[in-house]
Amino acid sequence: MKLRTAFSSMVALGILAVTLAGFALFWTLEGSVQIEVGRSHGLLAGLDTRLAGAYIAQVGGTNDATVLAPTRATLDLFARGLTSAVLEPYDGIEGGFYDARTRRIFGYAFPTHGGPRAKLDVPRVESGTIAALGARVIRSGRPAATELHEGLGDVVAIDATPVRIDGRIRGAAWTMQRLSGAAAPAEKRRRLLVVAIALVALSLVAFGIWVLACVRREVAMLVAGVRRLETDDDARIPLGTGDLGIVGDAVNRMADVRIRAQGLARAAEADARRAERLASLGRMVANVAHEIRNPLNAMRLQVALLQRREPTSGEIAGRVVHEIERLDSVVLRMLELGTTGSTRRVGLDLRDVARRAVALLAPEAHERDVRFALALDAVPATVRGDEAALDQLAINLLKNAVEAADPGSTVDVIVDRTPLLRVRNVGEAIAPDRMTEIFEPFATNKPHGTGLGLAIALEIAAWHDATLAVASDDGRTTFTLHFAPRALEMVT
Repeated sequence: MKLRTAFSSMVALGILAVTLAGFALFWTLEGSVQIEVGRSHGLLAGLDTRLAGAYIAQVGGTNDATVLAPTRATLDLFARGLTSAVLEPYDGIEGGFYDARTRRIFGYAFPTHGGPRAKLDVPRVESGTIAALGARVIRSGRPAATELHEGLGDVVAIDATPVRIDGRIRGAAWTMQRLSGAAAPAEKRRRLLVVAIALVALSLVAFGIWVLACVRREVAMLVAGVRRLETDDDARIPLGTGDLGIVGDAVNRMADVRIRAQGLARAAEADARRAERLASLGRMVANVAHEIRNPLNAMRLQVALLQRREPTSGEIAGRVVHEIERLDSVVLRMLELGTTGSTRRVGLDLRDVARRAVALLAPEAHERDVRFALALDAVPATVRGDEAALDQLAINLLKNAVEAADPGSTVDVIVDRTPLLRVRNVGEAIAPDRMTEIFEPFATNKPHGTGLGLAIALEIAAWHDATLAVASDDGRTTFTLHFAPRALEMVT
């Protein structure tokens, strides 16, 4: 559904709801007025009965000629006394009698009027209605009631009941109550309700138009932003203040995630290419190393024979043997670079790996005036791996740190339960442009370095589902070996 249709429907339903609510309010007010008027009629009907009974009790034994008293003045005075006696306990109730023969109202009294003088004159406004109601009661022989609407919100309730003497209706007893403010005039209520409904309807229309304009504006911004994102990864959607601003923020976060994912994909692709190059290089180097080791072994054997035949050549032969052994060490590392890693993995504590590497390299570190500082977690840092390979990894990291450390400095060796192994040394920092090269085979800036130690360490880390990261700043270089969760599983 289009937004314009949705908001138009909302406005129409709002107007309908307000209209129905207005009519409901109108009928509710009417109902409340009727309830109050009905309650008044109930009271007045009871008082009519009492007033008629009092009159019958006083004049019931007289003959026909004197039923309603001999004179008008005497009749009024007598009936007024009865009316006052009956109505005095009831606030706001006035009443009297209606004579069927003379068709006039008499005996009127309003005992709770509250004025400075007693109210004796029959209300002129209601007198015609009272007389008509009395005549109707006399004709029908049954009680009747009516009401008048006067002023602003005034309702006058009038009740009457027949007065029977010796089986004949001689008149009617009536009572009246003014219900001030019981209901507003119908026309005024209708006018106010129509004005209120119109104002609410106009407000709803204006609000719907405003909301529609705001939504359309934010939707346009959202669409324009998405189109920019299609061609520019760095573009972002301006955020509005409404609910669509949340949508824009979500789209911006998705764009950030996409950029990060693209970066990770590029890094993964670069790692895959590097791993492929390294594997190919390793296989080639391993083949070459196998070919080199045979001549080296022959050279070592010949030098040993020379030393036995010519004892005077010991110093020269010793230097040759030393160089042969150095070459053999390089070849051995080249062979390690070409292997694919041992499949025999057991549960190992990285703390033990660190201790063995420190113990092995302690003499070399001492010669370079470098000290080791071991910081081992109290809880075992257990991983699943090949013991010889992890020992070689730790030795390579520590040897690299010792060779790069300043004389008199300390190499920190840290192991915690994460588990991870961290090696930190103080010395010349690695240049930022060389941070990605130091793990490449044969990449070294040391005079006698082979450039294979860190490459082999990285390969061993990969075999164990671990990451090997480097950070170098302010003369401090840190290598961190961190194991993935699946490398933590213990063999059964």
